[in-house]
Amino acid sequence: MKLKMRPNNGSGSWYQPATVTPTNAPGCEHKGTSHSLQDQLATAYADIGRLQEERTALRADARALAEAQHAEVQRSEERNAQLTKELGEMHGILQEMRKALETTADENNRLREEVRRSEGMRDELNTCRRQLDELQKRVRSAETRAASADLVSQSAEATIAEVQGAREAAQLQAEQHSVGIARLRGQLDAAKRQLDAAQRQLEDRTADKDRQLKEKQARIDKLLLDLRQVQFQCDAAEARADAAQVFEDKARRLESEVEEERRARAAAEASARAKRKMLNELSQEAAALREAAGDHAREMGEMRIAADRAQCFLDQERGMRGTLNDALRRAENSLKKMLHLNQSMVDSFTRHHPQPILQVHNVGCSPDTSVHLLRPPSPRGMSPPRSRGISLGSPARRPWMSSHRAVSPDILSIDDCGVTHLHLGTGPTLTTVYSQPLPSADAAHKMARVRRRQAGAAAGMTGTAGAARTSKAANASTAAASSKAHRAPTKASMAKTRLPTSRAAGSQTRAQLEAVITSLEDELSILDLRYADLLRAAGARPGSSSSAEAEPDAQQEGVAQSTARVLEAMQRKGQQIRQLREYCALLPVA
Repeated sequence: MKLKMRPNNGSGSWYQPATVTPTNAPGCEHKGTSHSLQDQLATAYADIGRLQEERTALRADARALAEAQHAEVQRSEERNAQLTKELGEMHGILQEMRKALETTADENNRLREEVRRSEGMRDELNTCRRQLDELQKRVRSAETRAASADLVSQSAEATIAEVQGAREAAQLQAEQHSVGIARLRGQLDAAKRQLDAAQRQLEDRTADKDRQLKEKQARIDKLLLDLRQVQFQCDAAEARADAAQVFEDKARRLESEVEEERRARAAAEASARAKRKMLNELSQEAAALREAAGDHAREMGEMRIAADRAQCFLDQERGMRGTLNDALRRAENSLKKMLHLNQSMVDSFTRHHPQPILQVHNVGCSPDTSVHLLRPPSPRGMSPPRSRGISLGSPARRPWMSSHRAVSPDILSIDDCGVTHLHLGTGPTLTTVYSQPLPSADAAHKMARVRRRQAGAAAGMTGTAGAARTSKAANASTAAASSKAHRAPTKASMAKTRLPTSRAAGSQTRAQLEAVITSLEDELSILDLRYADLLRAAGARPGSSSSAEAEPDAQQEGVAQSTARVLEAMQRKGQQIRQLREYCALLPVA
């Protein structure tokens, strides 16, 4: 028997009804499931390896980024310390320049006082020059009067003229230099000695003139000396003024330098503020990087937890695969025993009734590969032969199916069909088996005895299965772990579980959940087939009350308990698949 599963097309239906497809290899129904589990296991291992590589790369990137940020912070601190040192040095230079400016201001005030004094001395010098001019005028007037007096004597004219010239030369020489004045005195003395003989009459007058000239010469010498002193003071004042001008130029240069230093200080303070702002930004960036590193560490923890869960899931999938293989082998043995019992029942019935009810050419398969379910005919069961699938009962008997998964109208239900032939061989059709008249009371009694014998064989098979389960306690624990692994998260656990934030993590988690959902759907298909077998076993009995009363109560209770257990397991699997679908809907879409 081969199980055909329809792939999930994303339309919201998490399960499609399984159809029974005939095959010539009845022992290969578990190969598709084992291959799918192996593919899922290989995919999960590949995902785990890729996750480990991504985690290593992310750790290396985070470490390199943290080291780079730490080095940048250290360089910023060093630059800040250097700027602080330079700022202190600039403060010292500014203090020294302030002291120099104060000294320069004091010197400028002193020079201004000296300039004012030099201006007063220049005024006094101008006054002296005016007095000298007046004296020179008086000397000229005196010389004129002397010339008029010398005219008295003709003999003295030449001498007076010489004296006049000598006086004029002496006056000019006195103005230029004191040495010339001394020479003029000598010339005057010589002239006087020469004139002693000629001017005995004018000795008194000449003596008076000489005395007057001496007095004037003394005043002239004094004035010249004062003039020299004033000239020297003027030169000194001019020199001091020139020096003051130099100091003023130096003061202006210092003021310009102070202004430049002030501007440089303002620029340095602005640069320091910018550096401080940059340092604050770097500190904020470092804090953001530390926070990002913490988030990355949390994401790595989540990835590690997801990898551990995936590893646990793979281990549980291995146990579940072994459990499914055991269940498939038991189902195969049960089907073989059921086929053997049905064939024994048919052989017994044909031995007691030479004219057979069933015709092999009408059924379309060999007796050793078919299962005949006998039931009294109904008007609905006399439909013409056509190709149909076998349903697993009405929706009332299948409460695990949702409302939007109604049964297709092309699928024939067991409740709607009176008598059907479940074809498991190579025949292409389903055929009504009641083409002959009903059996007699003796035949019905014999059929009841065959059914009791079949029930005893089924009870023995149930005991054998219980002994096998007792001998495989390790497989039972593995199956329990697999059931826990497929237990879907509840709403409370999904509220507590932190969903992946990145799209890559969401897609990986979605792929893992899809693999789990596919495995659960495979298990649900197996349980669905088991439920269909139990429904067939419950509905394959004849409708006579005498035969129903003759059946053992133990067999009825066993079938009812098995049906309830299978139904409960199917409901649990359906709830798990539905919850996993809801959890997948919450994940971010890649």
